[in-house]
Amino acid sequence: MRVELKTLQRETGITFIFVTHDQVEALTMSDRIAVMSVGRLQQKGSPNEIYEQPVNRFVADFIGETNFIKATHTKLDIHEALCSLGEGMELRVEDAGNKKLGDPVTLALRPEKIALEAIEGSSGEGFIGKVEDSIYIGTDTTYHISLIGEILVMVRGQNSIMGEAQFKIGEKVKLKIARGAARILRD
Repeated sequence: MRVELKTLQRETGITFIFVTHDQVEALTMSDRIAVMSVGRLQQKGSPNEIYEQPVNRFVADFIGETNFIKATHTKLDIHEALCSLGEGMELRVEDAGNKKLGDPVTLALRPEKIALEAIEGSSGEGFIGKVEDSIYIGTDTTYHISLIGEILVMVRGQNSIMGEAQFKIGEKVKLKIARGAARILRD
């Protein structure tokens, strides 16, 4: 039905206003999305902007799965901030532009933006974590990984060619987070 509606809209050239609570429908059917909560506009933009650059916790949580990580804003560059997660763990993030150095912040980090590697043979920067849970969902597996303190993150990884999860519960892994994958939220 989604394909039919998009085809009809394209062929007729008319504007559709589509109201839905289904996030997948909103992302796949829309050229522009307006996210509302309690009668207030939270954010508007393209599906890509809404998903990749949520402005606040409501939008990040409403559209897709998100890790919310408490951190401290420690350094500011032109378009990036450096945030401390504690115990020497630092992450370069996209700056929302409204926080001061030393402020506590909430970071949004999508589960699919984190890569997991086995400790053996791993190179480069990353955080060491432990697999606490593993949820097989067909094409992917969602891992719950504990870091220092009380930080627990969800990581989604595509399953191997054999259809098996790559990491086992209790296994130590390295988390690699690309520069700019995390974002400081405005609230």
